[in-house]
Amino acid sequence: MAKRSTKTLASAQQAETGHNETSFAPVAPASAEAAARAQPQPPKGARGAAESSRLAALRRYQILDTPPEGAFDDITTLASKYFGVPISIVSLVDEDRVWFKSIQGIPGVRQIDRGPGLCASAVLSDQVYVAEDLRKDPNSMANPLVASESGFRFYAAAPLMTSEGYGLGTMCVIDTKPRTFGADDAAMLSLMGRIVMNQMDARINSRKIAGLAEKISQENSLLSHVATHDALTGVLNRHAMQMQFDEYRQKRKSFDAAVLLIDIDYLKTVNDTYGHNAGDSVIREVASRIVACVRPTDAVARYGGEEFVVLLKNCDRMQAIEAAERIRRAIAATPVVADDISIPITASCGLVVPEAIADLKTAISGADVALYKAKHAGRNRVIAG
Repeated sequence: MAKRSTKTLASAQQAETGHNETSFAPVAPASAEAAARAQPQPPKGARGAAESSRLAALRRYQILDTPPEGAFDDITTLASKYFGVPISIVSLVDEDRVWFKSIQGIPGVRQIDRGPGLCASAVLSDQVYVAEDLRKDPNSMANPLVASESGFRFYAAAPLMTSEGYGLGTMCVIDTKPRTFGADDAAMLSLMGRIVMNQMDARINSRKIAGLAEKISQENSLLSHVATHDALTGVLNRHAMQMQFDEYRQKRKSFDAAVLLIDIDYLKTVNDTYGHNAGDSVIREVASRIVACVRPTDAVARYGGEEFVVLLKNCDRMQAIEAAERIRRAIAATPVVADDISIPITASCGLVVPEAIADLKTAISGADVALYKAKHAGRNRVIAG
């Protein structure tokens, strides 16, 4: 038979103090024998450290003040039916309260104040806690929950233990009549307590899995970005531009996009004069100015050392020329400042209009011919092929 407790359920605050929440209060052991069975308490400092660790373990489950859940309600329903008791509770002992994740038989109650009563005491042991007849303790006779005609007479609780040995709360059953509670009953209640802990552990594992999935998703997004974007400028790379071109071509009945090839003028001179760090600053700034001039639906890619390709979607010849001139002017508008050095920058542009485009390779070749003409015509200009 499971070990019997001489501690009792105490009165409701509503009955004793006029408050609206039920609470358990401690009573002294009824006899010397009961006192001898009481567990010795560790020093106050050790209790404080252990309690802090226990509360930290409870917080990790992130379960306090969560809505009712069927998985826990099913367990308390099963406990009431299996043991034939009117009240079953999954309780969690917080710092200053005992909160009920699930409760059967006492509607509307979600928590009670914490004291050294039965629920709070049960978490101090890893054994099933049993009080077969509360009225055998003379100190409980004045307790309204015990002394009344329909008062509590029986209490048994299995502690909810973590794998680290922290007692977080109880799986308890309560009756209004005394009853025996044998070893098999204690084993079954302990099993139900482990099922509750399995559900709580599953919550943590689900969060871990969700966190891992989010991390993998973020890493995949990063890998995808790295695979499709230029590391220096952040715009698309050649492969990604090809995908953009192919995707747009497949969606359109008639191809209505222009391809603009942009080459930064005299970038080699910048590198030779100010160094490659300054040259990189120029490339990044030119990319930024190009992106600022186009629509979100257009595509910008770095195509070579100092070359950029812009896919101007859904435009005719005049719109493409206007967009190319807007980009050229933005690049030349102000010098690029690198390492406190002001570097004037211009770009030459070759444009292939929609009617001249068959595929991206052909478009780039046509734009390159136009770009060659722009450079030989004096640079800092747009030539449409």
